[in-house]
Amino acid sequence: VGPWLPSLLRRSAEAAQQVAARGDVGQVDYFTLEFVLIMGLPRIFLGASIAAGVWLLARARRRPLGALILLWLAFLIALANPSVSGLPNGFLDNGTVIVALYLPACLLLGLALGDMAGLVGSALRARWGRGWPADLALALGVAVAAQGGVEAMLSWGYEPLRAHVTNSDLSALEWIREHTPADARFAVASNFWLAEGLEGVDGGFWIPYAAGRQTTLPPMVYINEATPAGIAETNALARAMDAAASAEEFAAVLQRAGVDYAYRGIRAEQPWYCWLEDADVFQPLYEAEGVGVYRLR
Repeated sequence: VGPWLPSLLRRSAEAAQQVAARGDVGQVDYFTLEFVLIMGLPRIFLGASIAAGVWLLARARRRPLGALILLWLAFLIALANPSVSGLPNGFLDNGTVIVALYLPACLLLGLALGDMAGLVGSALRARWGRGWPADLALALGVAVAAQGGVEAMLSWGYEPLRAHVTNSDLSALEWIREHTPADARFAVASNFWLAEGLEGVDGGFWIPYAAGRQTTLPPMVYINEATPAGIAETNALARAMDAAASAEEFAAVLQRAGVDYAYRGIRAEQPWYCWLEDADVFQPLYEAEGVGVYRLR
C-alpha cells in the first residue's frame, strides 16, 4: 500500500466522528428522476441499467454477482436516507449516490451483456460449432455505444449554466483587485452540495484566484484536506450567514468571522442578499449589471 493510506484512513475516521457528533444536519430528499437524469445517468443508460438489473435478478443463480451489486446499491441508498437507516445525517447523501450511479450501472451492464453473449455463443456453438460471432457482435455493439456516448458529450458544447463567472463578474473582480485592501475578506455565496460540504455557485468563488482576496468559502477539497475543526467552522459560518434574521444580525456574524466585505453575484440567490440593501449597515461600493460589492459600515 502507498504512504497515503494511513492518512486517508485517519481522515476518514475523523470525518465519520464529526458527522456522528452532529444530529441536526438536515437531509434534503432530492432522489428524483429529474436529478438522476441530470447528475447521474442519461435516460438511455438508466433504462439499459434497469434492464440489466432485471436480467441479472432473473439469472441470479447463474450470476449471483449481479444480485450482490443490486444489494450494495440498495444499501448505499439506505445509508443516504437516515429515515430508513437510522444513521446520523451527513456521512453519505443522495447526491453522492446519484453522482456515483455509473459505478454499479457499468458493472450491471457488463455482467448482463457478458451473460447474454455467453448464452448466444453457446447456442451458436451447439448449432454451427463456432461461438465467436457473439463475441464479435458484443465488441462491435460496445464500440458503437461508446462512439455514440462520446459524440453526445461533445455535442453539448459550451453550457453557460455550468460557468460560475460571467462578464459582469470579470469587471467586478478587476474592481476588487484595484480598490480593496490586500487583507480584505469577502462573504460569498455557497451551497451545501453535501450535508457537510460547501461549493461555490457564482463569481464570488473566484475572488481568491482572480482578485487575490480571501472569502468565506475555501476550495471544495477542504472537506478532505482541512481538519474536522476547520470543516466545522467553515460550515457553521455558512449556516449562520443563511440563518441571519436581520441586517444587523448578518453583520454581527461577519464581524465575528473577520469578514468586512460582501459580494453579490448573479448566478444564484442567497438568503442574506436582502440584508445588503440596508444602507445603514452596508455601504455599496460597486454595483453594475446585477453584481455588487459591499462593505460593513
